[in-house]
Amino acid sequence: MTTQRPEWLTEQCPDWCEIDHAEQVLPGDRLHAECGITVPVIAEYTTRGHDGELLHHEEPAYMTVGRYRRVGEQTSWLSIGEDERQHLEISLESAHRLVGVLRDELGL
Repeated sequence: MTTQRPEWLTEQCPDWCEIDHAEQVLPGDRLHAECGITVPVIAEYTTRGHDGELLHHEEPAYMTVGRYRRVGEQTSWLSIGEDERQHLEISLESAHRLVGVLRDELGL
């Protein structure tokens, strides 16, 4: 994060915030965020064929996982996504519950 705080930023950044807030000019763009971690994955995509049949195919992809919170709000979110193609945003509380289920499913 930049060392010079914009006038509109009156709250403290969370310790994980890595954003340069000076670049967030519009109020709707203002958030605390980390750069995230990008992970290579194999993803399954579903499309419809010409006859309407569902077609499933897998291909390599990169998913980025990172936290963010809109300035002035209390809820922090976990974003898991590959641009606009596949994207999931859930609260950190929900992410903790999901981790428990994933551990069970994976036998960890």
